[in-house]
Amino acid sequence: MTEVPPPIALPGSVNLIAACDENRLIGNKGRLPWRIREDWLWFLANTTGGACVIGRLSFEAMLRGSSVNEKRRFFVVSKNSGLSGSFSEVFPDYPAALAAAKASGRPVWICGGERIYAESLASCDRLYLTRVHARFEGDAWLPDWSAQFPGKPLWKRDGADGRCSYSFEVYERR
Repeated sequence: MTEVPPPIALPGSVNLIAACDENRLIGNKGRLPWRIREDWLWFLANTTGGACVIGRLSFEAMLRGSSVNEKRRFFVVSKNSGLSGSFSEVFPDYPAALAAAKASGRPVWICGGERIYAESLASCDRLYLTRVHARFEGDAWLPDWSAQFPGKPLWKRDGADGRCSYSFEVYERR
């Protein structure tokens, strides 16, 4: 049986992409609390060609991982203008970053962290979520999305590695 691919984000659409554990935990000291290669590949595949709205700490983590390149454009919410570069622009707040990302004509991806997710949830068309079926320790959480994205996912695929199981889910605003 052929697997149905996930829905494609359209230019101008606003899509939140995140991974969380069973308690909606997304981070611990500025890093993901887990290492799931398939989730990282999911993030890269979905956001390629997109306009990524991202907070300073999350962007700095991407810089450390050498993930800032020509494959996506970053709209960084920060007061640090030094984060502007060949593939990134800095904006003072989420509304300004979102407006610029939408004006780019690319699919918009909200990429974290906690504060950016909280500010953006009401403006998102879709939620691309990796649910890690485990509980971790940490200090940053994804806000409850159930009011904006109620019900069952539009698309779902389960996965697992040697450490834990997880599900890739796509929700659409109803």
